[in-house]
Amino acid sequence: MSPQAAPAAPFLAVFRLLLDAEAPRTLDFDYSADESCQLFLDGKLLAAGPDRGAPELWFTNHVLVPLSPGKHALTARLLAFGQSSAACQMTVRHGFYCTLPGRWEAMVVPGVRFFAPKPDWGSVPRVEAGRNYPPDILRGGGKGWRCVEYFEDNRKLVPSELPPLLGKRIRAYRREGDRLLFEDYACVWPSYRFEGKGTVHIRWAECGYLTSGWNPHTLKGEKGQRNGRFLQGNADVLHVNGRLDWEDLQWRAGRILEVKCSGDAHLAAVSFRATGYPLPPLPPCRKDRGLLKMAYRTLQCCTHDTFMDCPFYERMMYIGDCRVEALCLYALGGNPAIARKAIRLTALHQLPDGMIPSRYPARVFQYIPSFVPIWILMLDDYAQATQDLGFVEEMLPVARRIVSLFQNSRKDDALVHLDGWQFVDWQWPNHGIPFGSECGTNSIINLLVCLALDRLSRLEERCGHAAVALGLRDFQKRLLAAVQERYFVPYTGLYSDDQEHLFFSEHAQVLALLMEDRQSLKDGLATHPFQTSCGINFSHYYLEACRLHGLRRLFERRLDRYRELALLGLKTLPEEFTLPRSDCHAWSAHVLYHLLRREGAAASPR
Repeated sequence: MSPQAAPAAPFLAVFRLLLDAEAPRTLDFDYSADESCQLFLDGKLLAAGPDRGAPELWFTNHVLVPLSPGKHALTARLLAFGQSSAACQMTVRHGFYCTLPGRWEAMVVPGVRFFAPKPDWGSVPRVEAGRNYPPDILRGGGKGWRCVEYFEDNRKLVPSELPPLLGKRIRAYRREGDRLLFEDYACVWPSYRFEGKGTVHIRWAECGYLTSGWNPHTLKGEKGQRNGRFLQGNADVLHVNGRLDWEDLQWRAGRILEVKCSGDAHLAAVSFRATGYPLPPLPPCRKDRGLLKMAYRTLQCCTHDTFMDCPFYERMMYIGDCRVEALCLYALGGNPAIARKAIRLTALHQLPDGMIPSRYPARVFQYIPSFVPIWILMLDDYAQATQDLGFVEEMLPVARRIVSLFQNSRKDDALVHLDGWQFVDWQWPNHGIPFGSECGTNSIINLLVCLALDRLSRLEERCGHAAVALGLRDFQKRLLAAVQERYFVPYTGLYSDDQEHLFFSEHAQVLALLMEDRQSLKDGLATHPFQTSCGINFSHYYLEACRLHGLRRLFERRLDRYRELALLGLKTLPEEFTLPRSDCHAWSAHVLYHLLRREGAAASPR
């Protein structure tokens, strides 16, 4: 259904169904929306969704709620933002779907305008609710309701497989002037009540900056101990004339909420309901309890109806982040449904040549070659953790098309050359691209491909495809020989990043160590002055290589860099070791996986 004469996006619309229950009953229905919606019963937030999907696979959510005798209003606020929507939100045709029958009515919300969010550019637009905004619209009040228009929509609707998201109220914050400061990093649905007459500005932030000097291009500034007083970015604007109950358009993230009021308008009441994917509790561990809690909270804040890179800025499901999030989930023994969803969704938009986007769902497509073999590693991780070979069989055609991409991209040097953003790690200043990658490839991506081929051959064999496995081993052997010929430097005993043997990084050595036991590589990690060390994300592979080869001293020394982050006032792990943009970033949570494995506390998925 859609409102009559719906305008072009962006707009908000509210649908209502008036109910009169003569006796207690239960509302039991499915719903979906494009782009998304929030459901309210008598003005109280009931549900938000549907779970994020893609045009190829759109989800429905289920609602089961008791209804007391009397009159009630069920409303659904539709978010229809089009090209100005959140970066991770896709759309086909705006509308609201519900299996609950009745006389549905709708209203395009008057008195609102939208503008781009800053600095959290991946969020939904900021909103200004003007003076003619109907304050009781979410309770089904106001004038201008009209019967809805129905239309056929042929996309595939699939019930969500995910368990219900969290919904517990949190009160762990304190008020200082016009700011509410949260004790921990928060991902919450806020509900506000304003009274008086005036204007309100609502702004969220991960932390305050030490100075007003802030780079609008990198979204970075000096954060110090996370106790600075300068905030960056614009705010939602609400005009209050008497009383206004406001439910945010999205769940919000951060540790600071600033509410500035003018006139005699004031914040009369506020409540916060936590949201996120349900995780098992953190098991008891003897060491590094503080670091474990930071990594666990990072995973919590980056796991919702999809995995995501960061809850404040982008909220996009990048393959590089997904893999370590899933590994942490398996180590905790969590419900693997979201990992299965991540593998399936990120493969949905595979190109005919086998390339898959680095992130999906997303309104703008992006291709990162290093993330393509990581998708295969993620599939193998899932198989090892769950033994769900039926799902693996479903995904094997995707993996085989990726292998064809690798084979078809080999050039005269026998190496794999993949088009796209040659990102590996932010440690390199040129947009994360390794030094010496001007020829379109490097040892790191080729070693990642070799590692993926090794894992996929093992997976094919487990699924009973021995001939395919044999072919993959042959391909991997020939590619690894080419890598060794082009990049291995005998007098150092190390792999260079480039074919001229000018640049060396930890990255190449740890990937090689995940496939071969070469003493010179282990010695090199301890003694060689590498131009580039593994950043906070790629240190996952560093720690994995250390664990595999018993390099305990190097393992603990690398963990020291994570331990030091707690001294900066952080409650979660950031995007980079130094001068990060995001203070909560999924790819840093991998230390949870490594610490649990060190303690022997890793569990089996439920």
